[in-house]
Amino acid sequence: MHRIDTTTKAPDLFGSGKHGFRDGNPSSGTPATGLDANFFNAIQEELARAVEASGVPLDVNNHGQVLQALRLLIGTYDIPFIAGFGADGAGEDIQNRLWGSVVLARNITLEGEAGYLGVVATGQPLIVDIRKNGTTVYSALPQFAAGASAATPGQINPAAADCSAGDRLDFHVMQVGSTAAGRLLRLTAKARLR
Repeated sequence: MHRIDTTTKAPDLFGSGKHGFRDGNPSSGTPATGLDANFFNAIQEELARAVEASGVPLDVNNHGQVLQALRLLIGTYDIPFIAGFGADGAGEDIQNRLWGSVVLARNITLEGEAGYLGVVATGQPLIVDIRKNGTTVYSALPQFAAGASAATPGQINPAAADCSAGDRLDFHVMQVGSTAAGRLLRLTAKARLR
């Protein structure tokens, strides 16, 4: 991106080397700032590339795309939880219980989660829950199938997705493997600022 640099710019309007625009004054013979293709192309490409980088397709009928792109590019808010780690960082059998709690500092919308189980559960799935102020945020809980290290995503209940600053999110393990409980669980709640 660059500032206007045509011969009719308003020199140093915003400080040294920071040129701007000026209205013309026919009575004094001062021309208005002239525009050129280079300036318009720079603005177009700076804005279009930000929108495209966010994954949003350009749409001539949508005048909110730059704001949408900014929210997608910088509005993420990840909340990590762990279970089945001992005080020394070594793995320990996961138990059915509360494993972590956070108080939100911002308004967010929960979108899902990603999880990894370092030592898999066997016999039955390991099932987890995130609760907002004591109530689950899911309509279907995320789980790690028996023998699987990657989480099968849950389904966020749309009525529970919006969280406000001051809300408490608690991370619970609801069920462990029946043969081997599982160890070294990492789960990240994915959210967007709102």
